[in-house]
Amino acid sequence: MTETAIDRVRTYLRRYIVRHARWLPAVEDGPASDGLVQYLLTGQAPEREAVTALTDRLGEAPADGDLADVERRVEELAFSLKLSSSERDLVWLLLAPEVDPQILAIYRILWAEPQRRYCDIDFICGLLDPVVPARVLAAVDRGRPLWSLRFVVERDRGSESPLLRLSQRTVLHLLGDEALPESLDARVFACAEQPSGWDGCELWPRAMEALRRDRGRHAAVWLQGGAADDAELALRQLLAGGPLSLVSATLASPMLADRATGLRQVLREARLRHAAVLLCGADSLGDVDVRCAAALLRAEAGPVFLHSASRAEGAGVGEMFAALVPLHVEVDALTAAERLRMWQHLVGDPDPNLIALPVGPAAMTRALAIHTATGEGLEQACVSARGGALGTLGTPVRPNLDWDRVVLPEAVKEQIDEVRAFGRHYRLIMEDWGLGEIKTGRGIKALFSGPPGTGKTLVSSLLARDIGVELFRVELPSIVSKYVGETDQQLAALFDEAERTGCGLLFDEADSLFSRRTEVKSSVDRYANQTVNYLLQRVEAFDGLAILTTNLERSIDSAFVRRLHYHVRFVIPEAADRLALWEAQLPASLPRGADLDLAQVATRYELAGGQIRKVVLRAAVYAADGRGEVGAAEVTRSIEREYAELGKLMPRPR
Repeated sequence: MTETAIDRVRTYLRRYIVRHARWLPAVEDGPASDGLVQYLLTGQAPEREAVTALTDRLGEAPADGDLADVERRVEELAFSLKLSSSERDLVWLLLAPEVDPQILAIYRILWAEPQRRYCDIDFICGLLDPVVPARVLAAVDRGRPLWSLRFVVERDRGSESPLLRLSQRTVLHLLGDEALPESLDARVFACAEQPSGWDGCELWPRAMEALRRDRGRHAAVWLQGGAADDAELALRQLLAGGPLSLVSATLASPMLADRATGLRQVLREARLRHAAVLLCGADSLGDVDVRCAAALLRAEAGPVFLHSASRAEGAGVGEMFAALVPLHVEVDALTAAERLRMWQHLVGDPDPNLIALPVGPAAMTRALAIHTATGEGLEQACVSARGGALGTLGTPVRPNLDWDRVVLPEAVKEQIDEVRAFGRHYRLIMEDWGLGEIKTGRGIKALFSGPPGTGKTLVSSLLARDIGVELFRVELPSIVSKYVGETDQQLAALFDEAERTGCGLLFDEADSLFSRRTEVKSSVDRYANQTVNYLLQRVEAFDGLAILTTNLERSIDSAFVRRLHYHVRFVIPEAADRLALWEAQLPASLPRGADLDLAQVATRYELAGGQIRKVVLRAAVYAADGRGEVGAAEVTRSIEREYAELGKLMPRPR
């Protein structure tokens, strides 16, 4: 018959009692305990009355099937932690009283303490190696995972040998309880299966190719870029079909502060579940004790993945990087072709507008669930599913007209076509041809300057659509704060989220944020200049589409202008262009009076496209409230109103 782990514990106890029989404490538990001691010493079964008394007091021992399952779990844990034979025995000596009440009774007899529940180091050493107890000290080495991850915990008793026990989480797991501790439940989640709905469609293909090629040479992997939930999906897919599941946590969480106590819990959970570890938010380590965390991660046997959405390094990142020396994998935003392939996998034939939205696979999955549950359009569901800081710091800008309704001077058209071509061929130029090796030269950055109404915002939205990114107008009241340092924090959140989601940023009226630095005469000037300096750094390092628009070109700090790829100056259109704008703004369905001479109006009044649109709208109101058609009188009256609002005098008749 094969010896079980509990049989081995009893063998250790017999050996211990034989060696210490002369000074065993007086038996305080009556005939039941006396019978047990005799049984351990001689191997003779105790009298029936003693067994009955013990059963009545402590309950029956577990069934063989239950112990077999516990034994399997202990062996899985030993494999995960790479435990030595002494460490295995230590686990069983600490676990035995939890699974067999008779063992607990025996321990208490040997300790002469009926209420005590836990072993001390002297007792453990005496059981495992009574001849040379020092040989067992390796099993209680505090640097080993059994201790460093708090599978075994101790309580100091001053001058006495400290008490040892298995942590409650360890005992519950070995007894079959798979529930996460309450402290981890909201922030950590175990994932055992491949993500639903993505069979046969590889997520993050370029990053995963680099991972499969090089991961085996590094203990840790640092994934930089993309969304955390996309990283989780891609890694679940990478690990699917293998022996490992995935445990994920956020490093910036307060749970992981206090000398990495929370991190120990996460790593312990990973070992219990035989899982790889994904730690998100590695770009902002927050209150994590970096040295302690790095030491814990270096000791990890299983794969450790760290993910940072931002490419900017926060406090402690360099120290963590130097300590771990991880494989560094840059995760680029999905290309339009990759998004198309993923949407085709999910829905078959996606709408072109859907492909243009810069969402990752996790947001696609959530959007599809929202669409299925509510009937909401997939495009709007994507916006709802993406969430993030852009929802509070910016608003999406989508074109309400197409290029055929946009009238621009030829020189401006040529510059806009250059920007559009750069966006279409960005990956070819920057990646394949190697012009993106200098990080600060990456991205597409442009300044659109010129009078109001000349089409700067409309052209920005059309450019973003053609390039294939969603454009967000930055809400300056949400960014700028009177409190020191808060504006920089909001800007950091804005750029991080834009890099994570692959969105473009539109800084309308950019002169209010990108203004010239001033001579420092007070603390206010100093902090204002610090914000401009920080903004300069983030714009320069931003690997995306950033468009600045302004009516006051000279107010923009020259350092920004030097770092932009394009500066397009929008001007008030000439008479021929103004005529084209008038024709474009007057739809065929709008009743037009016979006395309306658009050529004469375009020649006489120097108005930009936005102003012409306002004039047409106001003239339509006059027509609807009057003779029912837009004629010369309605247009002239509307132009007079527009000039009055602009603070300009009407031109004299020619």
